[in-house]
Amino acid sequence: MAAAATMALVQDVWADRFDLENPDRDVEREVIRDPAPMVKVDDIKKTLEDSDNVLNKRKGLGGSPLAYITRDTLTLPEQTPGEVDQGFGMPSREAELVVRRTRHDGPAY
Repeated sequence: MAAAATMALVQDVWADRFDLENPDRDVEREVIRDPAPMVKVDDIKKTLEDSDNVLNKRKGLGGSPLAYITRDTLTLPEQTPGEVDQGFGMPSREAELVVRRTRHDGPAY
């Protein structure tokens, strides 16, 4: 919201955006392994967690983590009926800027 934007908040968002666009080199070199195939139905929780982990670490063409494809809500927060504020610091800036607001159209999608 423009009315709530202070210089300190704008500087924090700008600094975080720089970090998102310029990840540490160690992060880029991390080997992201595919989740192990689910053998038993009892392993469903671990399989889902492993899949979420992979989707949060692998990046698509546009540079966003692939987790944006499997998010529950497709519309932007301000356009979603019944959307409520999750509280201070929730979701994280990365989750909000990259996963929650990445578009589901265009050539990168």
